[in-house]
Amino acid sequence: MTHDLRFSGVVPILATPFHADESVDTESLARLVRFMAALGVDGVTVLGVLGECNRLSDRDREVAISAAVAAANAGQLLRDVVRELRAGLDMNTPEDRADFLKKADALLAK
Repeated sequence: MTHDLRFSGVVPILATPFHADESVDTESLARLVRFMAALGVDGVTVLGVLGECNRLSDRDREVAISAAVAAANAGQLLRDVVRELRAGLDMNTPEDRADFLKKADALLAK
């Protein structure tokens, strides 16, 4: 997949909400995506510097990205408003980053 690194518009970085047991709160994350869409942003970033990406397991990262993608694709309004969904890749090593990039690309393409 080719990565276009040109940024434009308003693309806020979302905080990743958690339950008391430290699992990703996918319902709240979906609510954040819908809220941002209602505000008219051009896209959202999940797992950015506010998203605790470097502290999550690959599985939790996949859960967070999948929840955001599902929320963004939930209705025509969201697809029209949230045209861009990005995922942070703040990880400990370049190898970890490269490995997860493949997974993130597949999840974001859904």
